Amino acid sequence: MGNRMALGITTILTIMFLLGSLNGSMPKVSYPKALDWYLLVSFSLAFLSLVECMIVFVVWLNESKRKQMKVGECTLKQRRVNNRGMSLLSLLYISDLYAGFPTVY
Repeated sequence: MGNRMALGITTILTIMFLLGSLNGSMPKVSYPKALDWYLLVSFSLAFLSLVECMIVFVVWLNESKRKQMKVGECTLKQRRVNNRGMSLLSLLYISDLYAGFPTVY
């Protein structure tokens, strides 16, 4: 994501530099030229692609956090079940030892 953002920001800065240098070298007119429209549309597309990249990153980050929380809850539940299961097995093992039964687990 960092490379995409760096490229987008560099593109926006380049478009702004081109817009400024072209307006400085061309004669002053009261209406926007075709090159101005082209650079403004290019700027807006580059800016919107940066916004889209940020939205996708935020959604992906939230989704990965949600998945980690789900996995964490599942492993926590499994640990509780395993701990209960191990405690039951250990209780059975101890009771079998005292009762004199052979333990086969």
